[in-house]
Amino acid sequence: MAASTVCREDQHPQCTISFFASESLTAPPRLVRVLAPLTAVIIPYCIHSVLGISQLNEGPSTLFLRWLMPAALTQACAAWTLEWIEVADITPARTAWLRPLRTLLSSGAFGMVLMMSYTLRQTSPSGPKIGTSWNAGEGRGKRVLSRSTPNALAAPYFLLWCIPFCTVYVVNQLSAQVVLGVSAIALIAYVELLVGMRTARGLHSPLDSSVPSSALLPDMPRDVYSPIVFSDIIPLALLAQHTFYATGHQVTISSVQWKTAFVLTPTLNLLISPVTLVINECSPWFLAAFAVPLVALWKRCPTSNAAATGAIRRECIRAAIGMMFYHNILLLSSAATSFWLRQHPMAWKVFVPRLIVAALTVVVVDVALLLGVQLAIMQLPDRAPRGFVPSSKNNS
Repeated sequence: MAASTVCREDQHPQCTISFFASESLTAPPRLVRVLAPLTAVIIPYCIHSVLGISQLNEGPSTLFLRWLMPAALTQACAAWTLEWIEVADITPARTAWLRPLRTLLSSGAFGMVLMMSYTLRQTSPSGPKIGTSWNAGEGRGKRVLSRSTPNALAAPYFLLWCIPFCTVYVVNQLSAQVVLGVSAIALIAYVELLVGMRTARGLHSPLDSSVPSSALLPDMPRDVYSPIVFSDIIPLALLAQHTFYATGHQVTISSVQWKTAFVLTPTLNLLISPVTLVINECSPWFLAAFAVPLVALWKRCPTSNAAATGAIRRECIRAAIGMMFYHNILLLSSAATSFWLRQHPMAWKVFVPRLIVAALTVVVVDVALLLGVQLAIMQLPDRAPRGFVPSSKNNS
């Protein structure tokens, strides 16, 4: 991700533009033109494989991840590839039909996103596994057991996160699409790593208590999670900032990617063009903030203990407050530095735009967190089904 960047005028000549092919040509680099189609195919496959570890890649998830999501990402990649062909003037005799085809592919990609939303609305991959067992003793009746998989709570929300991800993917150029794919892999890797870290902290907490021997008790729960702390949220916030700059953005007006205003229309449309432009500019912060509930939901399954479900709800809210606190600190710091350096020659080129972007970031992050936490809490069951048996693979 760090290899992709654009430069402000005050960063020259130490900075080299790598987001575009050159400073004078806004076409994507040659390597990006090779990686972009591969990214559109690999990202759904990776998500499908991650959910397959918890046996949640069957049923509606197969339609979602093997057909709809690859179709949306591939059409978005094809649309921006046609835009490169048009800009590079590779086929000057056939440019007349490139613009209508680009509009058709982009519209088709948004159509796939709507189909993904409908599919996820009608079905859910988090249903419990149903099985039977025979009771020993007189009567030998049959007992119905429901068994949930380790990621039963996170899987529906992760698929829900894929919907804004695909929407953002459509309105970003080829170089940014590759960066977004890498950021999605980084998100999955971090939440997997965080589960192990929180479990280790939870298992070591009895050793740090006044009664260390409690760790040897046979009835000690082995799925203990330590509470979410502020340091658990910082990597997600840093990922949002890193993705913002790696997708070709800077805190300057000259770095605004005006091409994205014409993704769905060949001319300026006062209803559609501003929406696609805002989505392009605000997408890294929104995606990172919308993924915050995954920190609390990952590798969790429904439980018959109402107190444990309430603890998961509180962890979602706690994680959201941590992300809000981080960006409010950035806003406060930007305001303080802008005031302190108000007479600096670069004040209106560097510090004041950074303050404006920090204020916009707070609004976008707060909206994404309120929406994400509400959806995450709504999907949590009050209690597990009757006869529920926790999975032996839970939190592994």
